[in-house]
Amino acid sequence: MATTPARKPLTLRGTLSVGPARRGTASEQSRALLLDAESGERLVLVKLGGPSFGLPPEAQLAGHVVEVSGYRLDGELRYTRIQALAA
Repeated sequence: MATTPARKPLTLRGTLSVGPARRGTASEQSRALLLDAESGERLVLVKLGGPSFGLPPEAQLAGHVVEVSGYRLDGELRYTRIQALAA
């Protein structure tokens, strides 16, 4: 039986926002937590072990520059920590 290799955690910095979850899909009507990373890419943030629907409490940090740690899965970052950075 084949095993799935462990994913490596990563930490990214960028600006947090709230917007359409996935453009061009039925999920587009849903609002999601988004990270506009310093690398120029936009990732949907999903709290690891968190609820599947609704915005997490971290949505209150929208507009702030943050550091996010978690595990990458395609265009999503399953995050374990979000920390606002000092201005």
